Amino acid sequence: MLAGYSFGAAVALKALAESGAVKFVAVALPTEMGAEIYGGTPVEVAQPSLVAAGDRDEICRIEGVGQIARFRHPPVKLVLRGCDHFFSNLESLNSLCDNVVRFIGGG
Repeated sequence: MLAGYSFGAAVALKALAESGAVKFVAVALPTEMGAEIYGGTPVEVAQPSLVAAGDRDEICRIEGVGQIARFRHPPVKLVLRGCDHFFSNLESLNSLCDNVVRFIGGG
């Protein structure tokens, strides 16, 4: 399992190929900084993945994930309503935690 939040999610994404991880969780992956962080080629992701972002996040646009990563298996996409990059909405943060735990557990 490899997981990260924001820049940590970007680092985790880039490390996936060498990690041996069986699952990947990216929370608030910075999609709007693509070329600066990821280079020009999308990262290949073979692991089952969960990608989460707030609907008010200006740094991570969930629809932009496909521009920086190519997923062998379609990722679980979790859009948290009323949530910005810092997950200041407690209800959305609780939903994020519940979904990540469920994904990790396989259910």
